[in-house]
Amino acid sequence: MAEEVDRLSALPLEIKTSILHLLAIDDAVSTSSLSRSWRHVWTHQSYLFFDLSYSDDPDWLREWVDIAVHVICSLQGPIVHFDLCYYAETYASLDLFRFLHLLFHKGGLQKLWIYNTGCTALIQIPYFQSLKDLDLSDIHLRLPSDFQGFEQLEVLRLSCVFISQQDIQFLIDASKYLKVFRCSVHSDGLQPLSLTFNSPLLTSIQYYFTEFMTQVRVINAPSLEEADISTRIGPNSSSEECAVIVAPATKLMADIAIVSDFSLDFETLKCFSQVPGSRALNVQFLRLRSLHLEGMNSFLDQRVIATFCCLLRNTPILESLEIKVIFFLTLLLLAMV
Repeated sequence: MAEEVDRLSALPLEIKTSILHLLAIDDAVSTSSLSRSWRHVWTHQSYLFFDLSYSDDPDWLREWVDIAVHVICSLQGPIVHFDLCYYAETYASLDLFRFLHLLFHKGGLQKLWIYNTGCTALIQIPYFQSLKDLDLSDIHLRLPSDFQGFEQLEVLRLSCVFISQQDIQFLIDASKYLKVFRCSVHSDGLQPLSLTFNSPLLTSIQYYFTEFMTQVRVINAPSLEEADISTRIGPNSSSEECAVIVAPATKLMADIAIVSDFSLDFETLKCFSQVPGSRALNVQFLRLRSLHLEGMNSFLDQRVIATFCCLLRNTPILESLEIKVIFFLTLLLLAMV
């Protein structure tokens, strides 16, 4: 009888690594017990995803943080993509510092995604020379005093991030290859934010306006194709409250008029409709082919509809219109259930 072949163990290392790439890291590590040929395959992983948000039990979190540190130290090659979903209130900044310190010394990091669901942790991002994609959420971000920028950065996403005017502007200016910018930031309390983009390679911008923003200008982005503008206000917001949003949004609308794909929400239209004499929607979108509108029905009234019609009249070659209405009554019934 012919000797039975272990086809699973005979797979090339590249294929084994690709298989483990699809597994959670604890499952990937457990494959070391399959056979001798699989014992160290997991140490060749270049992508790590840790979801440490399952529990707020400090003992459980401490154990898993130590496991994550051990895994990072055990990997033989560079970590190309590090993805962390984290929940902590006491040790958040210290734990994130440990992770970032290890990743820095590993080298080769291209994607860094950190979502902190417990609190706004204070972190400093070290200089990752090869970083191309930075995605941070619920972080109080400070750049080191000797920070030189991420020379290769192409994608920058900041959600509910507290950052100073100087740091975020420097981060944008130093990213010469920036292509995608997604931002929902808050001032660190020292001064309001005023951003300027001089990014020739920028193709997509998404901005969430808050009361912390005084100005957003795109002065040089000839490659810009996609824009998304949103804000959060109450259905009964006053004209004065809306004017705080409209002032910077008006200038940004004129700057992004070259886009072919544009998204905005009912809240933003509500702001424009509340401010008498607002000229933001008189901008001619001569290249716009796809328009997306989304929001809750509680923001819809005659003035909002009239403002939207004004926008439509300024899109002469529009080909696609998508409107998504979230009905407040439906959400209320679901909440009651």
